[in-house]
Amino acid sequence: MPKSECVLAIDIGTQSTRAALVRPDGSLIDSAGSPIDLSTPQPGWAQQDPEQWWSTTVANISTVSGRNPGATVSAVAVGAQMHGVVPIDAGGNPLAHQVGIWSDKRSAAEVARFLARPDAARLGHVAGNVPLPAWAGFKMAWSRSEQPEVYQQARAFLVVKDFLNLRLCGEVATDPSEASGTFLADAATGQWSPELIDALGLDAHLLPPIVDCATVIGAVRPDVARATGLRAGAPVVAGGGDMLCQLLAAGVTRPGRVAEVAGTGSIVASYAENASHDERVMSLRTVSGG
Repeated sequence: MPKSECVLAIDIGTQSTRAALVRPDGSLIDSAGSPIDLSTPQPGWAQQDPEQWWSTTVANISTVSGRNPGATVSAVAVGAQMHGVVPIDAGGNPLAHQVGIWSDKRSAAEVARFLARPDAARLGHVAGNVPLPAWAGFKMAWSRSEQPEVYQQARAFLVVKDFLNLRLCGEVATDPSEASGTFLADAATGQWSPELIDALGLDAHLLPPIVDCATVIGAVRPDVARATGLRAGAPVVAGGGDMLCQLLAAGVTRPGRVAEVAGTGSIVASYAENASHDERVMSLRTVSGG
């Protein structure tokens, strides 16, 4: 890239959203952030407004674009809080004004029903994970049970990052890191598992195609360009889940590498060639292809 060229990185966190211009060597040119609201209307519920993710992202991009008129954005990438699910209609609009995020526990009953199955342990091995309310697939199952009108109208269910990508470029897709956090993907192949989808009572056509994190899925739409100062047609890549992006930056890309992450959610993570069947471990695919 020429010196003026950079990447626009977008982050959707639990408490704020951010946009940053980053040079090819990883150095930061500029960044901007905005606070976002978190609603907890009942015990165990944690939800946010998808439209606020988008409106603050537009504001963040506009800020860094306005302060850096000489910067040429060669690509746009989103990394976001994982496991939240947005049901969208045929026009790409959210069918719910508040959606459960990663820490939401409202799908606990769906998890209990799954655990009552005689094949629950075997299916957990297929997914490479223990059934938990955090997983996006159980949130989709909750919508089917508790919001049937939303489920029936839905064109797709998108996690946070993929909803932002839809707004940026008009395309529906997900990546291996996010798919592995749904409890709907086969841990061995990284592809959607018909068996797991059926076990949760979901419809496969509501799931986006899985592509590599670095795949260009579309281009910045003209209306987004006008609202933000971005270049219309700039490539938008699939991106990845925020935690896996953090681990890539920390160098957790091969066996023997371990990282500790302390934040809204705190973890100790290591790289392994295969999913673990230890019930204390969450197995997620990396954004570097592992």
